[in-house]
Amino acid sequence: DEVIRDQVAFCGHFLTIKKDTVGLIHQSAKDYLLRKTPDSNRELEFFRIKEEKANLEIARKCLAYLHNGSLADGAVVLKSNWKQVKDFPRLKAFPLLSYATLYWPEHARSVTTSEDIFDLSHPFYHEKSPVRESWLESYPFTEWYVLSPSLFSVLHLASYFSIVPLAENLLSKDWINKPKCYIDVNKRDAYGKTALSWAAEKGHEATVRLLLEKGADANAKDRRGWTTLHL
Repeated sequence: DEVIRDQVAFCGHFLTIKKDTVGLIHQSAKDYLLRKTPDSNRELEFFRIKEEKANLEIARKCLAYLHNGSLADGAVVLKSNWKQVKDFPRLKAFPLLSYATLYWPEHARSVTTSEDIFDLSHPFYHEKSPVRESWLESYPFTEWYVLSPSLFSVLHLASYFSIVPLAENLLSKDWINKPKCYIDVNKRDAYGKTALSWAAEKGHEATVRLLLEKGADANAKDRRGWTTLHL
């Protein structure tokens, strides 16, 4: 803790610590770091954050964290309730587990090009991936939606979060030894929802267009009888 606080202190004009939370000292600091126009001062330009590159790096770190033992004992309860008590030791041992679980897809969806984290040889995308199954059971999708990891395919995942480069890889014919489950663009989950159903319900236009181009059935109905157009 002392080392981290010292490192944050070196960035005193940008960062502040309130209790145990590190934050930017002011919105203007965020605006400066994320500005689109390069700084004429080469030294200051070094600190400008390339947003897509930053999101890629964070997504990469989060996936590595999930694979580095944090989900070795299965799913974890992230909500603060009586069920979470049993997971307190693991959450303490892996302090970034909650963030990695909740936000790796949010960072990944901001990446527009195919990168190493979308390589289908990554163990997270294997047909039988204990880490992905534990993550699916840990992620708070909705109160009513109970996942069946065996039916919620990687394409469902990519469509739900609109991770377009991952969806493109899954639907590409160029990947060798691709499991058959990736090829079925109309595969249904436990609620009869296809990848297109999820993309439409979440309003992910780019993913909807991609799935339609790859032959997704726009008239497929889920268990409620709703089509893509309904959603």
